[in-house]
Amino acid sequence: FYIRYAPVYSYSRYYEFVDDQLVLNRSNFLNNRLSMGSHYKEYPEIEIGLEGNFYTNTLDNSSDDFKVFEINPTAYFEYGFKGFTTVADYKLKLINGSGTAYKPYHFLNASIKFNKEEKPFGIELGCTNIFNTGYVENYYQSTYLYSQSLIYNQPRIWMLKLHYKL
Repeated sequence: FYIRYAPVYSYSRYYEFVDDQLVLNRSNFLNNRLSMGSHYKEYPEIEIGLEGNFYTNTLDNSSDDFKVFEINPTAYFEYGFKGFTTVADYKLKLINGSGTAYKPYHFLNASIKFNKEEKPFGIELGCTNIFNTGYVENYYQSTYLYSQSLIYNQPRIWMLKLHYKL
C-alpha cells in the first residue's frame, strides 16, 4: 500500500509595456497530485488519484483576472488470474476557464490478455479512448493574448495483438 503527494508551485512577476504604460503582470500556477494504491501479487493492483491545477494571471491596470481551475480524478486497475490479465485506466478532466462552466472530458483504456506461463504464445484484446473523446479544450491568457486551443485525441482504437516470447 502506498500514498503519494506531489505539489508544484510556480509564481512569476514582471513589468511590461502595454499601450505605452508600464504594467505589473503576476501569474500563479499550483498543481497538487494525491494518489494511493496497492502493489500486491495475489490481489488486484489498484490506484486512485486526484490532481488539481489552479492558474491565475493578474494585471495591475485591468479589472479582469484570468483564472483556470482543473480537477482530474484518475483510477487504475490491474488483475491477473489463471493466465488472464485485465488492465483498465480512467481519467476525468474537468476544466473551468475564467468563469465558464466545467467541461468534462472522459478517457478510458482497457485490455484483457491471455498467456499461460509455460507457453510462448499469447493473445490480447485492447481498446483505447473507449468514450471516443474527440478533443480537449485548453485556456491561456497573457497580457497580449487570450487563447482557447483544442488538442485533438486519437479516436477509439480496438486492437487484437498476438504475442510470441522468444
